[in-house]
Amino acid sequence: MNKTVIININGIVFHIEENAYDILRQYMTDVKRHFAYTSDSEEIVSDIENRIAEMFLERLEQEKKQVVVLADVEQIIAQMGSVNDFKENTEDSDTQLPSARTDKKLFRDMDDQIIGGVCAGIGHYFNTEPRWIRAIAILIVFFGGSGLLIYAILWIVIPKAETRADKMAMKGELPNIQNFKRNFDKEIDGLRNNIPDFDPAVRRLKSFFSELFTLMRKILRAIGKFFGGLIIFIGSLTFIAFVIALFAILTSSGADLNTLPFIAINDEYQTAIFLSAFIIAIIPVSALVLVAFRVVFNKKLINRAGSFALLVIWICSIGMGAYYGTKLASEFKEEASFSETVDIKPSSVYYLQVNDKKFLSKEDSLQFKISADVLSGKTTINKSEQDDSYNLMSLFIERSNVEKPTIVKTFTSQGADFLTGLNLARQINYSFVQNDSLLYFDQRVNLRKGDLWRDQQIKLVLQVPLNTKLVIDDELDRNIRNLDLWKVRSSRTSNKGSTKWIMTEDGLKSLNPLALEETDTF
Repeated sequence: MNKTVIININGIVFHIEENAYDILRQYMTDVKRHFAYTSDSEEIVSDIENRIAEMFLERLEQEKKQVVVLADVEQIIAQMGSVNDFKENTEDSDTQLPSARTDKKLFRDMDDQIIGGVCAGIGHYFNTEPRWIRAIAILIVFFGGSGLLIYAILWIVIPKAETRADKMAMKGELPNIQNFKRNFDKEIDGLRNNIPDFDPAVRRLKSFFSELFTLMRKILRAIGKFFGGLIIFIGSLTFIAFVIALFAILTSSGADLNTLPFIAINDEYQTAIFLSAFIIAIIPVSALVLVAFRVVFNKKLINRAGSFALLVIWICSIGMGAYYGTKLASEFKEEASFSETVDIKPSSVYYLQVNDKKFLSKEDSLQFKISADVLSGKTTINKSEQDDSYNLMSLFIERSNVEKPTIVKTFTSQGADFLTGLNLARQINYSFVQNDSLLYFDQRVNLRKGDLWRDQQIKLVLQVPLNTKLVIDDELDRNIRNLDLWKVRSSRTSNKGSTKWIMTEDGLKSLNPLALEETDTF
């Protein structure tokens, strides 16, 4: 049973046997006494202690033990070399003995770096002048195209030589007292004479790259300030526009918001949804402006507490928007539809046209302030003046199985449940008018005043008997789903016209392909 003591070597605590500690203490005393009159002796001794601590850690880890024993200290002293051996070497020879060698380790040489010390470290590892490695790297950059990427990866992967032990391992030198002293003297001589370890050509190359990087930093800084100013200008305008839009929306009456997406939002949800959408959009814009302001003017407009408060507000706004958005989405949960069949007057030829007029309703009369005392009879307005039209009507033209032509209307809507969706579908206002052989179709689905949009749709299926001829207005091209009027137009210009068709056994067939003249008649 041996007595152990606790020691601290450069901040690392070790448990060491007492007899081993006595030998280690005597060894370090000899080292300190030997370098006592050397310039910067404290740095040399500190490097030696660091290396001894590293070697202790390596042995403890390799042998899976917790206490440093006498054999460990003796072996480490043998590797580091004693002071007496170092004295004998210096007394027996006027010149310094060549340093003992060991396996090299790959490090980045920060004392001989131009950019990151990668080339210098590789040169030491392969015992090659760093300038040749740098020349190869430049050739790869300019001719291979992947040199920068490879250099960046090596820069990240290869550790840099920070301690003197790392620098010695990089050059394949044993970490003993002699080599510690030799490397330190070399560094001191280099600093005293102001002579770096690389030749003038490399020094000029380093100066060139240094000036180049300095110029690039100035250019990038100027570009950053320019774009920062641009971001501040655009972001400020965006902020003002958002504020004006929010104010306009919150102070508008229901009629002013009678368009998508506003027509889909319940009145009780509007304030919360619009406010949360405003905050979700405006805080990132504000953060971008604040960052740009700091880049341009090197000044912070908001402290960390303010930034954290904005983040909390932004997250809460996302939560509020998600909550009300989910409630709104639940009103589109179920889909309901119903159909009705309308007989139309038989005719050998039908002319399908867009109904661009409608009769004034009571709501229209109130909106346009028209009274019966001023106008009598049937008053119409242009369709483009309406605000309550949403969704294009879908029209399909098919062959009828019977001799009587019909139109099948299918009304569809969504709602929180099936009954709500069915009621909304029943309230769809759609106008189809027949005047002899003229068939007039509204292009859009019309909602009643005050109705919310719940994806109300109408599908029309015009069923005509065999050999029935159709003349279809080009404006219905947006509505007809099973025909492409554009492909069979005789004149593909912006001028509106019509196309001619006939119902056959295989469906509709064009009577005016591009080879025919528009003057052809039935």
